[in-house]
Amino acid sequence: MGAFWLVRTKFVFKKALFLFSLSPLMVPVVIVATSLYVFEARLQLLGSFFGLTMGHVLLAVPYVIVVMAAALRNFDQSLEPAAAVHGARPLQVLRFITLPILKPALVTAGLLAFLTSFDELLVSVFLLGRQTPTLPIKFWGDIRYQIDPLLSAASTFIVFLVAVFIVTAQVMRNRHNARTSTRIVG
Repeated sequence: MGAFWLVRTKFVFKKALFLFSLSPLMVPVVIVATSLYVFEARLQLLGSFFGLTMGHVLLAVPYVIVVMAAALRNFDQSLEPAAAVHGARPLQVLRFITLPILKPALVTAGLLAFLTSFDELLVSVFLLGRQTPTLPIKFWGDIRYQIDPLLSAASTFIVFLVAVFIVTAQVMRNRHNARTSTRIVG
């Protein structure tokens, strides 16, 4: 929604706000984790699920905004008023026009956010402490202190899931290209 707002509104400080939303990418993760630790300690959120979620969202949002802003800049905005002129209500325009066109960007942004959050060990260590460990913290502990077959099994499963996602995305892209090429030709 932030990318929609940044791309579609006329605002004086829009570029500055866009750069500010990308600032977690420009600052080293150690500084972000330390800052979040101090901030959440003052709010008494350390070790909470909400505090951990806030930290991971802070680090994942820039990727989502970049991907969605790029997709929205290439989006033909005349399609939405055209659908509205033909009787589509705003939710129908969103459901049948906007979201299907932006689906590849939404999936890409979601995967990037997930991978960023999944890979972020430092923020999890700073914000969770000794609470229930996340999977990256569990991996880190297993690598350092013990040999556990769970680590190998989980790593293999993750590689398998990524391969399935890549193959599925390629199959979907090929089907989409085949459908659009037959519509253009026919």
